Amino acid sequence: MQLYTQIAVLAFSLIILGFVWELIRFGQLRPAYGLLWMVGAILFFLFSLFSDLARILADFFGVTYAPTILFGLAVVFITILLLSQSVIISTLSRNNKDLAQNIAILEWRLENIEKQTFDAENKK
Repeated sequence: MQLYTQIAVLAFSLIILGFVWELIRFGQLRPAYGLLWMVGAILFFLFSLFSDLARILADFFGVTYAPTILFGLAVVFITILLLSQSVIISTLSRNNKDLAQNIAILEWRLENIEKQTFDAENKK
């Protein structure tokens, strides 16, 4: 990897790390979700810092062209990210449905109480 490319990738990974850190610090991103992004940025940092690391992993997995292993790791990272977001969306959807049902029950109870109160006042 050329030196200016390596420096640019290092700077990019540090910017991502800093950005995620600030999002967590200001409460705009929960630490549990930010952890995955920070791990990805750290791996990006390590691969750019140690360019032979990709070659070592490629040899270990039997890949002939070393940059392909980085593409494969990016696909794995994106798949994990999408899976975690799907779990979060499913949980929020279930919670939303439960809350809507609870609100409907509470509104029904309130209407019954108001109706009973109105009927009791009219009998007097």
